[in-house]
Amino acid sequence: MRNILPLILGILTLSLHSCDEATKSKAEIYTVNSNTTALPHEGGECLTLMINANGSWILSVDEPWVTLSSSKGINNQTVTVTLTTNNAISERHAVILLQSGSAKAELPFTQSGRPLIEIPQSENLCLPKRNNTMEFKEYYVNHNNNDVFNYAIEWSPKHLHANWVALEFNDITRLEAVKRTNEWAWDTSLTGDIEESMHKSDGFDKGHLCASSDRLFSLEANKQTFYYSNISPMISSFNQGFWGKLEQLVLKWCRSASYDKVYIVKGGNINEPLKSYTGTKTSNDNVIPKTDAEGKTKHGLLVPKYYFIAVMTEKDNTFNSVGFYVEHAEDLPTSPSTDQLKQTAMSINNLEQLTSLDFFCAMPDAQEETIEATYNEEKWSW
Repeated sequence: MRNILPLILGILTLSLHSCDEATKSKAEIYTVNSNTTALPHEGGECLTLMINANGSWILSVDEPWVTLSSSKGINNQTVTVTLTTNNAISERHAVILLQSGSAKAELPFTQSGRPLIEIPQSENLCLPKRNNTMEFKEYYVNHNNNDVFNYAIEWSPKHLHANWVALEFNDITRLEAVKRTNEWAWDTSLTGDIEESMHKSDGFDKGHLCASSDRLFSLEANKQTFYYSNISPMISSFNQGFWGKLEQLVLKWCRSASYDKVYIVKGGNINEPLKSYTGTKTSNDNVIPKTDAEGKTKHGLLVPKYYFIAVMTEKDNTFNSVGFYVEHAEDLPTSPSTDQLKQTAMSINNLEQLTSLDFFCAMPDAQEETIEATYNEEKWSW
C-alpha cells in the first residue's frame, strides 16, 4: 500500500500538466499565396490570412485603407483583406494584429505605390485646360540661341481681360539677369486694342499677372510681361500690399534650388467682376477707384473681385501643389503675416471649384488627381 499513493499522485500531476499545455493560448497568423512586401497598388481582395488559435480571437488594423472580412472568430479560420487603390507614387505600410487570450501575433505588409508615368518632355505642364471661346498664345524668346518658353495667356476679347496666364520656372527662367523694362505695349495678334490712356485716371494700378519680377532671365522676356493683355486693374493697396507679398512668397519658392521646376498659373476670376465698387483710398493717380454695375472701370476694363495663383512643384518626379484665392479688397493688410497668407491657401481641387478652371491638366489623370486633391501646409517654406 505504501507505493500506491505516490504513483497516483504522479499520474495526477502529469494529467494537470497535460491539461495546461492543451489550453495554452495560441495566436498564429499566416498568408496564403500572398507576397506581403509588394501587394498591388490597384488594391482589391489581394491578401488572404490563415488564423490559427485556441479559442476566441480578435483581429485589428489601424489603417483606413485596409478592410478585414472578419475581425473576430474562434479557433482556425481564413480572413480576406481588401485594400483600396494606392494612387500615391510612394508605397504604404500597415500591420495586422491578432490576439487570442494572452497570445499575440503581428503581420506587417506593404502595398506598392502607383507606377510613375513618364510625362513627355513636349508636354507643357503649366497650362490649364483651354477654353475654345477664348484666344490662346504662347510667348517664346531666343535665349543663348535657344527658343525658351516665356509664358502663355488665354485672352477673353469679351472681357478685355486674361482668363489666366501660365509660366514655368526652371534652370533658365528662374535666373535674374536683367532689370524691369517698363515697355508698355499692345500685342496686336490678340483681339482688342488697349492703350495706355485706358489705364489712366481710373483709380487702379496696372497690375501684372505674369509679374515683371517673374521674368528677369532675358530682356525680351521681361518686355513681354508689359503687354496690356497681361495687365489687370488692381486696387493700389492690394497690388502693392497683400497681393504683392503673396507673389513674393511664391516667387521665393519658384527661385528655390529645392525644386527642379515650378509651374504657375495666375489670374483674376473674370466670372466674378468687382461690381458697383467705390473705394475709400486714392491710387497713385490720386483718384478714388470705382467700377460700374458690370464691374468695369470708367474706360471699360473689367476688374475681377478675386485673384488666384495655382502652384505645382516638381523635384525628382515628386509633385506637390497649393492654390491661393484672394479677395480684391483695399482693407487687406499691406504687410500680411505668414498666418494671414496661409488663410488664403487651399488645395488645387478647391481652387478649381472657385475658378471653374482645370489646372495642370497635361498630367495623367490619376497622377493629377492625387497631386491636386490635398494641400499640406508642412511641405511649404513659409
